[in-house]
Amino acid sequence: FQHKEDMRSGATHREIILRGLDSQIDAAAKLIKSHTNNNTISKSNEKSFSNDVKTKLLLLPYEVCGRVIGRGGHVIKDIIAKTGCMEN
Repeated sequence: FQHKEDMRSGATHREIILRGLDSQIDAAAKLIKSHTNNNTISKSNEKSFSNDVKTKLLLLPYEVCGRVIGRGGHVIKDIIAKTGCMEN
């Protein structure tokens, strides 16, 4: 997981980059969506790093980012542990 700070004036979403196997990315995206009441937007700019490892970009509205991160990063760390998605 990696998030990109977007400090442009008027920005309404934060980019989240998921990196891992297809199954790991799908599982992580599903868990993220469950924490945001399905309030995410998938972008299809997937990139392959090897035969199996890929990245996928999600856009999260700023108002739901705290739910995905959790206090002290608890939620995002739990998602990483459950899915095996890699941190960048």
